[in-house]
Amino acid sequence: MSEPPRGATRKGCEVGQDPELISRGWEWRCNTDDNRARDLVENYEALGFEVLLAPIDLEGLDADCMGCLESLRQFHAVYVRRRRPGPSPDAAAPPETGAGTPPDPGRIP
Repeated sequence: MSEPPRGATRKGCEVGQDPELISRGWEWRCNTDDNRARDLVENYEALGFEVLLAPIDLEGLDADCMGCLESLRQFHAVYVRRRRPGPSPDAAAPPETGAGTPPDPGRIP
């Protein structure tokens, strides 16, 4: 998915992927709310993936999407990558996403 030009607006369904996470080997899978996040984390971990939930960057959201803004704030972007032997390089310091620190998948309500 390509990012809109700087200063352009984007629809909620066009929320972009974090290029820093992609460059670190994470693959974006979907955006989801906390209700589904637990299932996704459990399923991807069972398949041998590391899972990272990152806040969604809502800056530049189109005015047509403001009615859904509160709902979108409850969503997280789900990123995965194949589990590597040994400790995860991101375990000690989660990557900065520009919108805050990603929640720990183990602490999903």
